[in-house]
Amino acid sequence: LPYWDLNFVLMALTRPPYEPLGKASIMDLSLKTFFLLLLASGRRRSEILAIDIRRTEFAEKGNIMFLYPNRAFVPKTQAAKEEGGAAFSPIKLISLSANLDKSDPDSFFCPVRAYKIYIKRTSTFRNNRHQLFIPTQAGRVSDLRINTLTSWTKTLVTKIYKEADPEIRQVYKIGPHQVRAIATSLAEAGGASLHHIMRAGTWANHSTFTHHYLKDVTILRDQLKALSPMVVAQFQL
Repeated sequence: LPYWDLNFVLMALTRPPYEPLGKASIMDLSLKTFFLLLLASGRRRSEILAIDIRRTEFAEKGNIMFLYPNRAFVPKTQAAKEEGGAAFSPIKLISLSANLDKSDPDSFFCPVRAYKIYIKRTSTFRNNRHQLFIPTQAGRVSDLRINTLTSWTKTLVTKIYKEADPEIRQVYKIGPHQVRAIATSLAEAGGASLHHIMRAGTWANHSTFTHHYLKDVTILRDQLKALSPMVVAQFQL
């Protein structure tokens, strides 16, 4: 992804349309749940896609969750494999919301909470699908693919930058140029040609885009590391 402010995105996830999560649209629920699991696990998209809900396990009265993949899944590296098996070792997540008041915004970052709500709300149309994340389109027969999960991340970040309320925009000093930069940089990172980006942005000269709008394709590793204790629940409370 191009440069974007994780704090800004997380703050937006504590407000409508993502909270209350139980009343969010299925699309917004899917976007937030996937985003939190991606942050919490640090796993590859393919490993998130392979999670099998039949193998999910809970401990400590539901406060610790273990996510396993379909047994047929073969991970990319040997280090990710289960002992004596092909699939990857489980993703262990500790609940944040169990130790915080339900009104505490920090509880809205809990991936365990998001997982449980997502499973409950998709159960009515899940049918025989055992893959954790399923299509949001009614009547779709095929399962999700990795490219869909990639698009979910891009959709979430772009949507938040475009639709954030004025209060959050003012706090983080987000202006329309940043929204345009995010949208066009995401398009470039996704493989869109410069010709199509130029047409979409109605730019006469490509230097306007490359010099002023195109963001470096980088992740703020230090920022992610600093925020991870709060966001990903990978610590003992």
